[in-house]
Amino acid sequence: MPSTQNHAAPPSTRVLIIIGAVMFIGLGLGGAALAWTGGEPRLQLETVPAAMALGGLLALPGLVAGIALRRNDPRLLWPAIVTGLLPVALTLLSVGLVFVIPVLLFVQAALRWPMPQSGRSWRRALVTLAIPALAVVAGLAFFAHQDPACWDYSENPQGRITYTRAELHSGMQSGWFVGGGTVTGLSVNSDAGESNGSVCVSDRITPLEAAIALGLIAGAGWIALGTSRPRETLRGESPLADGS
Repeated sequence: MPSTQNHAAPPSTRVLIIIGAVMFIGLGLGGAALAWTGGEPRLQLETVPAAMALGGLLALPGLVAGIALRRNDPRLLWPAIVTGLLPVALTLLSVGLVFVIPVLLFVQAALRWPMPQSGRSWRRALVTLAIPALAVVAGLAFFAHQDPACWDYSENPQGRITYTRAELHSGMQSGWFVGGGTVTGLSVNSDAGESNGSVCVSDRITPLEAAIALGLIAGAGWIALGTSRPRETLRGESPLADGS
C-alpha cells in the first residue's frame, strides 16, 4: 500500500518559503493597487478587473509556494520559481528585479527541501510545468491585442474625477501586437476650480482580457492543488502520482 505521508519541510526552509510567499503576495497587492490608482481611467470601476488580474498574476508564485508548504510538496517550488522569474523577463530586468529576492528565497528553500522518491515522476513534473505556462499565457492576454481608448475627464476641487469616453486620436489603432506607448492630453484649469482635459492610452487591459487572465491564474492554482493531493490508498495511486 503506498504511503500517504509527504516529507515536511525543515523549519528553516518553511521560514524561507513563508517570507518569499508573503513578499510575492504583497507585490501582487501593491501591483493591483497601483493599477487601480495609476491606470487610466483612474479609480474607476472598469479598472478593477484589470487590477485584480495583474495582482493575481504577480501573487501567483507566492500562492503556489504556499500550497507547496501546506501540502508538504517540494515539487511545486520549482514552478513557483519559474513563474516568479517571468516579471523579471517582461520588464527587461528593470522594475522586475524586485521579484528576484523572493525567487532566491524559494531557490534556497528548494535546495534544502529534499524531494521524496515517490514524487520523482516525469508525469507529475510535466503537469507542474503547466503552472508557469498558464502564467505566460495570462501575461500574453494582457498585451497580445492592443485596445486603445480615449477619455475626456473633469476633476473637481475635492479630487473626484469623472471620465467620459471620447473618440480615438488619429493614428491610434487596435490590433494584434501593434505596440505603442501612452499619450496624455494637457489639462486646462477652468474658472470654477475644476481641472478638465483628455487622456488616451494606446493599450489597456479590457474586462474580457482580465477575465481570461483570471481564469488562467485560477487554472494554475487548480493544477497546484490537484497535483499535490494526498496519494490514494483505497484504489492504488492517484493518476498523477506516478508515471515513470
